[in-house]
Amino acid sequence: MKKENLPILYVTITCFFLSFCHCPLFEIFNDDKEIFKYTGLAISKGGVPYRDFFDHKPPLIFFLNYLGQLFGPWGFWLIDTILALLASILFLRLCRRFKLKYPWMLPILFNIMIRYSIVCLGTGQTREYTTVFLLMFFCLMLGHARYKHYLLGLLTALVLFMQQEQVITMLPFVVFALFSQSDGNYKKMFPRVIQFGIGSLVVIVPILLYFQIHHAIGNFWKDAVLFNTQWYLDRLPLVRQLEVLKHRLSLSEFDNPFYSAAILGIASLFLKHRNKRLLTVCLFALFLSFSAEYLSGKLNFLECYYYFLPLAATIPSLLFVVFAFSEESFLAQGTPQLIFTAMLSAKLLLGTLRYVSGLTTNEDKIKKIPEMQFIKLQPLSNYQFFVFGNGNYVYVYNQDNILCPTRWVYQHFYFWYPNWDKDFAIIKTITADLESHKTTYVLDYSSASARRPILNNSILQFWKDFLHAHYQPVKINGMESLLWKWKD
Repeated sequence: MKKENLPILYVTITCFFLSFCHCPLFEIFNDDKEIFKYTGLAISKGGVPYRDFFDHKPPLIFFLNYLGQLFGPWGFWLIDTILALLASILFLRLCRRFKLKYPWMLPILFNIMIRYSIVCLGTGQTREYTTVFLLMFFCLMLGHARYKHYLLGLLTALVLFMQQEQVITMLPFVVFALFSQSDGNYKKMFPRVIQFGIGSLVVIVPILLYFQIHHAIGNFWKDAVLFNTQWYLDRLPLVRQLEVLKHRLSLSEFDNPFYSAAILGIASLFLKHRNKRLLTVCLFALFLSFSAEYLSGKLNFLECYYYFLPLAATIPSLLFVVFAFSEESFLAQGTPQLIFTAMLSAKLLLGTLRYVSGLTTNEDKIKKIPEMQFIKLQPLSNYQFFVFGNGNYVYVYNQDNILCPTRWVYQHFYFWYPNWDKDFAIIKTITADLESHKTTYVLDYSSASARRPILNNSILQFWKDFLHAHYQPVKINGMESLLWKWKD
């Protein structure tokens, strides 16, 4: 093989190897991903997002999981891997164009970070895709593609409809691409903005038309837009937020890459550097990588390390700008760049090796649970199984290719907010749906939730009264279980 092709080989092998660690054989079991898979299943059976099942995520993740239904788990994994590889190759081309001596090192760092098991929780998460789109945006922004601004608009819309608050992280790049690169020439700005807008409409218009045609535009607006402005609003005091954020960043093991890149980026502002404007933009993007963690309000009660995934794009992007435009010899030379990047990667590489050495299938662990062993032997059909209070076991719907008896597929807000469903409208809908379908089995985690019990005692009592009135406990191997069966 020619020497100039070796970087492509290094990046491709790294991408496929790290992705294979999260293939269907070894995928990390996660409630969000099971729910996303269910949305694809529901769409394949004629369901419409927001109208036929509740979720407050933007809709692209549902449609992507619908493709997963069409192509199977390995096809879905391949789509995921190809997207990551495409971003990696674009980044490699950019590093080559700016003559980095080791053009493969930053694309490999991107792959190590976006596949780091503690943070990524496997493949298929919304923030994984937005991180890929963010790196693509950065690469195209600095390139000379003929339809560059159309593509930038398209990527921004993809982020908006995949995980809307991640647009905040992308915002410095958007401003730079549309305005800063034109150097104050307003005649250049206007066409770029128009092209950017047209590119975004390529995503926006079909999605809105889909919901309009299916008479669900109101459901989309209510659940995917308004809902997210009404909940996730709890905030810790600012100092406490920073303390919690620092602690969780350390637990995610992204702390060393973040602090090192931030310090180097800020220091470069005071050193000889040919593009301090772009450097400043990358620093803004780096710190805005934490915006989702703040906006979610989950700093209060959940350790959601996957909120740090955008750092997998913003840290390599910042390092690229430092290395590519630095006029300081100790930063512009290949060896110091390689040593610095290796130091950032060292702890993550060790963590990845630990993960690879202990690869197991979480699905096997699920199957060993007595309730799952029992349910596996039952002939289930649509609407005849319901899990309450634990999104992990949406797995049953997906494995048995059945629909949930109610649109309220998951109910974690009962375990997060004491004032959720304070008028009992949702819980009454759930119980009415179960009664209407005479749902055979209910797996009840209302008191034994993996996170916490229902916070509203009145709703908990209402639910328990309903269970005792219509269901009877199922004994498995002579022991009480969390499974309930419809009274004949």
